[in-house]
Amino acid sequence: MLIGDSITQGWFDQVPAFFKGGRIGRGIGGQTTPQMLVRFPADVVALKPAVVQIMAGTNDIAFNTGPMTPDESKANIRAMTELAQANGIRVILASIPPADQYPWRPGLDTGSKIAAMNAWLKGYAAATGSTYADYWSALVAPGTLGMREGLSSGSRPPDAGGLCSHGAGRGARVQRGIVASGPDTRGHRQVILLAALFAATTVVPTQQGTVRGEVTEDGRNLFRGIPYAAPPIGPLRWKPPQPMRRWTHARDATKSAASCPQVDRGWNTQAASFASEDCLYLEVATPDLKPGKPLPVMVWIHGGSNYAGAVQERSSPEWCARAWCSSASSTGLARSAFSRTRH
Repeated sequence: MLIGDSITQGWFDQVPAFFKGGRIGRGIGGQTTPQMLVRFPADVVALKPAVVQIMAGTNDIAFNTGPMTPDESKANIRAMTELAQANGIRVILASIPPADQYPWRPGLDTGSKIAAMNAWLKGYAAATGSTYADYWSALVAPGTLGMREGLSSGSRPPDAGGLCSHGAGRGARVQRGIVASGPDTRGHRQVILLAALFAATTVVPTQQGTVRGEVTEDGRNLFRGIPYAAPPIGPLRWKPPQPMRRWTHARDATKSAASCPQVDRGWNTQAASFASEDCLYLEVATPDLKPGKPLPVMVWIHGGSNYAGAVQERSSPEWCARAWCSSASSTGLARSAFSRTRH
């Protein structure tokens, strides 16, 4: 669940595919924290999400509903956080994106107020066990309090393209810089990249179900760990591959599946270290999800003298950037590779 103002609404309006598979957008342009607090029980609590991101405060500073003090904004954010946590909903407190002016409210001191509120949000998140999503640091222009060039209209808050570009390297690079600190879904403390959550991912339907892959920094679409057959384990061991059952939620295709069982022969240590009998998966790269006409497809079967090796060695982001995905983009090819068992 994402609740917020025009920034959150822009994500929903411009990237509707992201809001599937259980994700819900509740952004309303121009709203301030008291308005969000009023609708929080109906828009968030009643829907019982596992997690809610609250991005609020920039319109308070702009006085959209009249003059407000920082303490009034903080009280509203506290109230929303407490409501969520009292109902078992984990909280992500998003920083206010940078802006050194509001075109609709000229003359206000915006940049320093935003920086001060973000410092409070970070501290409050730590104190309440919430996660703090630091958009500000990823978006601010060096040496200023305004937005980096090209991410918004002027120096105002970012447009949806700046934060949620599906195909552009600009958006993917921005999101890879958005860092969230706090407990993850299991309650452990760690630092996570929100790029895995937002527009550095891309979602497409398949006959077996929806898959969520990633967009590389230069705009290529990469999908890992897509099953092409049922896991050959238990009663299916040693039998011909069986069809994979259809899944109902967006399947995470941003991580490679295990490679097939093999002996470590020195040159295949990585594949042998992460091996499993459950290994019948595809890796797919394509330069265009919606081409004008179907793209030719090259299928690559990894070598290894028929007793070792893995497709995963050729689909890492680094290798993909150098070769596999790069050639897919430059030649207009969609490429697929798959792991295989050996007997």
